Amino acid sequence: MSGRNASLHRPDTGASDLTVARYYDDKTRRIIDKYGPGPRIHFHSGIHARAVPNGASQDEIRAALVTAQENLVHEVSRRVPAQSILDIGCGLGGAALILSEKARVKAITIVPSHVEHMHGLGIDAELRDAHDLAGLPQHDAAVAIESSCYFDRPRWFSELRRVLPVGACVHVVDCFVGSPRVAARFDDYWKTTIGTLESYDDASRDFVRVHTRDYGPDTLAFWTLSIRWSELAARRGDRERLTRSVSEHTWLRASIELGAIRYLYVVYRRER
Repeated sequence: MSGRNASLHRPDTGASDLTVARYYDDKTRRIIDKYGPGPRIHFHSGIHARAVPNGASQDEIRAALVTAQENLVHEVSRRVPAQSILDIGCGLGGAALILSEKARVKAITIVPSHVEHMHGLGIDAELRDAHDLAGLPQHDAAVAIESSCYFDRPRWFSELRRVLPVGACVHVVDCFVGSPRVAARFDDYWKTTIGTLESYDDASRDFVRVHTRDYGPDTLAFWTLSIRWSELAARRGDRERLTRSVSEHTWLRASIELGAIRYLYVVYRRER
């Protein structure tokens, strides 16, 4: 799952934005190790991953992972007819760099080091909570790739009214609950507040869902490669953490395959 989050709302734990910012700041080195060196660095799922041979190196696996991640961003980019885009929970700016090829991009995150990294790439990035968009200019579209699972969705959709005029859309790519039994384990490992598609619909208020696509089956090869990469990395060190990573990614892959977790691309259009 993504390190792109722009805020965290966990009423059960009361985790603060500062806690989450530190959590993802600590992950930055590992993100770059797995998906770098960049300049386009993503930390989210990928689609249509190509096969790599048995015995492939970590570098070969990494290349396939990154290509799959870029496949996903290009899929979103093709569906965003906009001149200005707000990237919400932008991480290290991989998606923003791709989106900036077609539009002006404003990116927000709560991780200070990520803002500094993106400024180095020439991205207009700002340290900002996704639940407070006051003062930002309006945009033709917003994009949230694996970040909305961290948000208080009713509050977030309310804030989106500040930056999206009537007729504009927010493009959401994320994991959704398919079976209630998976939510606690998913939230515990990825520090999220995962929701059902129906809960998003209920939260959207002045927005209406106009597009839904299930990319779950298209992510399975990505998670297989992710597991293989972590297994190889565990031989170099940090075995305890990487062993858990393999376990959780294996569980996530199985949950997506069974439909207990749904990996969806949904688009909400502001109606009023």
